[in-house]
Amino acid sequence: MRIEPYYTSAEMCHPNYKLSLQSKPENILLIESFVDKLCTQHAMTDEQHFNLLLVLTEAVNNAIIHGNQSDPNKMVHVLVMEQQNSFVLYVEDEGKGFNPQCVPDPTSPQYKELPNGRGLYLIRQLAEEVHYHNNGKQVEIHFELNPQNLSA
Repeated sequence: MRIEPYYTSAEMCHPNYKLSLQSKPENILLIESFVDKLCTQHAMTDEQHFNLLLVLTEAVNNAIIHGNQSDPNKMVHVLVMEQQNSFVLYVEDEGKGFNPQCVPDPTSPQYKELPNGRGLYLIRQLAEEVHYHNNGKQVEIHFELNPQNLSA
């Protein structure tokens, strides 16, 4: 696991962070320390910490398991960009992609009893915005923060 500050030329004053993981299911556990560091640096509330951890864990889990089919030769890339009062999270895999419109609604009666299929739903419920790019291989997640939680 690599965690490193990443700076774009347009946002040199706001550090961004990126993480690259091999597509091994056990690497999903590495998300917790990544989120812990982000939350510590931005003095986030316990609720924000939990929500960010859940959202990012679900997105990375989907990328590893469904996108890259747990192929350790494929990578999952996470980029966190600070914007005013928010983080924008990008999670990208090297799989074939998918159409998020074709994923069934887990709150529908016929899907409520299934043991899986709630990841995208949870992400949409906890994030301010969710967008898919590159044929579903990249998810963009907007996560709101209180203004006092962002570093100067």
